[in-house]
Amino acid sequence: MHEKKILKATAWYTISSFLMKGIGLITIPIFTRLLTKSEYGSYSNFQAWLSIISIIATLSLIASLNRARFDFSENLESYILSNLILGSLSTIVVFSTILLNRRFFCDIFQMDTKYLLIMSGYLLVSPAYDMFLALQRYQYKYVITAILTVAIAVSSIGLSLLFIQVLEDHLWARVLGSTLPTILASIFIYFKFIFAGKKIHIVYWKYSLPICLPYIVHLLSGTVLNSSDRTMITNMCGNESNALYSLAYNIAMIVNIIWGAMNNAYSPWLGEKLNSKEYKEIYKTQYIYIGIYAIIIIGAMLVGPELLLIFGGKSYLEAINVIPPVVLGCFFIAIYTLYVNIEIYEKKTIGMACATVIAAFFNLVTNAYFIPKFGYIAAAYTTLIGYIILYLIHYWLVRKIGLHICYNSKFITLMVICMIIIMIIILTLYQYDIARYILMGIYLGTLVFGVLKKRKFIRAVWRQ
Repeated sequence: MHEKKILKATAWYTISSFLMKGIGLITIPIFTRLLTKSEYGSYSNFQAWLSIISIIATLSLIASLNRARFDFSENLESYILSNLILGSLSTIVVFSTILLNRRFFCDIFQMDTKYLLIMSGYLLVSPAYDMFLALQRYQYKYVITAILTVAIAVSSIGLSLLFIQVLEDHLWARVLGSTLPTILASIFIYFKFIFAGKKIHIVYWKYSLPICLPYIVHLLSGTVLNSSDRTMITNMCGNESNALYSLAYNIAMIVNIIWGAMNNAYSPWLGEKLNSKEYKEIYKTQYIYIGIYAIIIIGAMLVGPELLLIFGGKSYLEAINVIPPVVLGCFFIAIYTLYVNIEIYEKKTIGMACATVIAAFFNLVTNAYFIPKFGYIAAAYTTLIGYIILYLIHYWLVRKIGLHICYNSKFITLMVICMIIIMIIILTLYQYDIARYILMGIYLGTLVFGVLKKRKFIRAVWRQ
């Protein structure tokens, strides 16, 4: 695919993904005021456990689709249906086990049975929604993806606000409102795949499971790395401390939403280039992606205090120092994802799993030691170091495959060093607002100058 077309795909996926997840983040100030800190912390706890359990229950079969689209191009819908059925069967087994032992699991998850029930319904059908969006991305179809993601985002917020007004249990209202639209859309899409795929083939299970079982370990460890800090803060410091950390963490992770959208466009294109062995094209494109994302990271760090004030109010300002290390962690997520994309295409998921297990174990041990000593702020730095470990290991794994030639290692190393230095500078400037505002002015001026200089190229991309 031509460079301009991949950039246009990136722009569309970024817009649609940001609208879906970003609308939720933008409305955080509303929910931090409608919910108590304890309720907000409990909702964050629900989301964290949903992320963890979804990986196990659904078998993360969507991970195999990126390569299967080449190997089963003529029967792709049948492949998707077969794996949806397999994922649903797995979800039924997992939640049957949980609900039969619900007292035990309710204590571990710190939530009532009704939250487990809504979680089970969500995970039973939501893989159909995820598969559908993935298929749209691989076919570079922007319009349907944009409309569906915006509709889900708006209806989730709208229903949450409506339920909070009519239900006494505001936490249940928030959970129900956020999950119900996806459940309804997923049911419709599930039936669509049933009619399109028609038959279930066990051979597709034999293809996807060897890829996805190690990938489950990778994702599970990654989710532990992403979410264990919040569950451990809840247990060690209480729901209010988790609310402070979670709000700052969620604001910082806005930039990760942007990267996820960028990677949604990049990874299908990368698969095509790897399949045709066009390594030089990959090498040239890396500078655009890394450079643009570095600019976004710097901007997010600079406006961290203002974002926290807008989203949470003055009562959340004490969590300001969480934002820079978490934002920098997102940069390392982006860098190691470049290598992970290659590993997935090459079906080298065992090494990925080992890497993430190492990082997650490090995160759990360091959180257990440092959170009681230094409070929730420690979790931001232990998570950052965990991402750095992942970057180093994934670089080594891709080097073993021999495909490290796709990226400029010296350039990436230089960018990493520069971003660490910039984080330290900005974190220091949080104490000196005037100096930070001057730096923000320089940043905006440079950004505007760069956009104006490249305006002809940007117009060409958009018109293609």
